[in-house]
Amino acid sequence: MMDAANLTAASREREANTPERSRPQRWRVVRASVQGTSHSRTGQPCQDSSSVGEDAPDRMLVAAVADGAGSAELSAAGSRIAACAATQRAVRLLRLHVQPYYEGVLEEILKGAVRHARKELEGEARRQNKPLREFATTLIVAICAPEITGAAQIGDGAMVTADKRMPQDAEDGDYTLFSAPQRGEYANTTNFITSSGWQDSLHMRTRRGGVSRLAMFTDGIQAIALNAASDNAPHAPFFDPLFRWADKQEDAGVASSSLAAFLSSPRVTARADDDLTLLLALLR
Repeated sequence: MMDAANLTAASREREANTPERSRPQRWRVVRASVQGTSHSRTGQPCQDSSSVGEDAPDRMLVAAVADGAGSAELSAAGSRIAACAATQRAVRLLRLHVQPYYEGVLEEILKGAVRHARKELEGEARRQNKPLREFATTLIVAICAPEITGAAQIGDGAMVTADKRMPQDAEDGDYTLFSAPQRGEYANTTNFITSSGWQDSLHMRTRRGGVSRLAMFTDGIQAIALNAASDNAPHAPFFDPLFRWADKQEDAGVASSSLAAFLSSPRVTARADDDLTLLLALLR
């Protein structure tokens, strides 16, 4: 009888010898959050966060990004709690349902993930004896399954998807603005999951059919990634080279550091002084 170590080695050997087309597809994720130049000048920390759901079902991606409010004392903690809580709950709920998932089921899972994030923020506010508004943060949660894609969003930032498998095949117009930035009640404001009317601000979208590429980002990147003059259409010259680059990365740690360096480079900070978070995911 083979022990666990030998079984693992044998499994890896079988996968290495399996033709590429017949190997199970997996999501490759590269993500980074960096402090904005405006926050650097004022001594504020980076208040953005991202999270990827661990142990998601095969060929599925669960991810979230969150942008803490610059005026809130504990928004860095708020964004981290919201993103992590949402992905953890989404994975748990996905495993309770039998695939394939349908629109109604996926919407309930997304709602459950957002509700859990709100509940965790409320609990942390009580533990620290702080007003909930001090943890103010936006939240975008994405679930990508082979048969269906869904997103839940409160606040600004956006989610962009593409259907073709290989990044080098991308063409102008190949990207879809799957979940769009929200505006608040007043100019230059947005919505937060910590607000009293957060449920009214929750935008949901599901679409039959899987995607092979996904980008999620906070509002600091919107001016670069989206064309405001064309109803926030995704800017293909921004995404094409990034996905081609991400497709070649083998070491997640090195890739994350390289992406952070790009987000901190003058070519980006010349057009964006807020905190920046970008999450790239490819199905390979």
